[in-house]
Amino acid sequence: MKGLDFFCGAGGLTRGLLDAGIEVLAGIDVDERLRLTYETNNEPSAFICTDTRGIDILDLRDELGITNRDTVLYAACCPCQPFSTLNRTKGEDDRKALLISFAELVVEAPPDFILVENVPGLNNAYGDEIYEEFLALIAKAGFKPENMYAELLDAQDFGVPQVRKRFILLASRHGPIVPPRKSPYKPKVRDVLKKYPRIAEGAKSNQLLNHQTRRFDG
Repeated sequence: MKGLDFFCGAGGLTRGLLDAGIEVLAGIDVDERLRLTYETNNEPSAFICTDTRGIDILDLRDELGITNRDTVLYAACCPCQPFSTLNRTKGEDDRKALLISFAELVVEAPPDFILVENVPGLNNAYGDEIYEEFLALIAKAGFKPENMYAELLDAQDFGVPQVRKRFILLASRHGPIVPPRKSPYKPKVRDVLKKYPRIAEGAKSNQLLNHQTRRFDG
């Protein structure tokens, strides 16, 4: 399976897709400052700095070597602030339209699968109108409601030592989606960190990137 990661940010989702065996050809984001982090952690995936609203999706697929014979996934983690319950401005927000711009790419050059990740507010009062418009658009590309999985999931149920709830939508043009399997074990932060070597207060590891401790004053 080949993938494109829209609104890729620093590449966290790309990294997960790569680890799952999906060949992510490129991440697309408008912020050039993210390039180094994205490409360093997701080689050989390319970072394409452009606004999703100006993409010619057919040209992009050709440039990346995607053909009609390939099985393709489009992933999108649109900016979540407009749909967050912490957002105090509930009026118009231009960033809400980014989800629709992604849906328009889906309609123009339909992939086989879609993955959308966002905050819980996307499919409720904070984003329900945009969400319904999004569903109507992707239906034109063959993504039927019976072949979708849309749920609020918690990262701690899938092996991550953190309570982090996110709205996840998986959609297919080829049949029903199998729901993700929850992990029987919820790891603790200690379980994850104990594999790293101990270092002294205020020290920095020479072997591991970003493995350092703060100095305690007083």
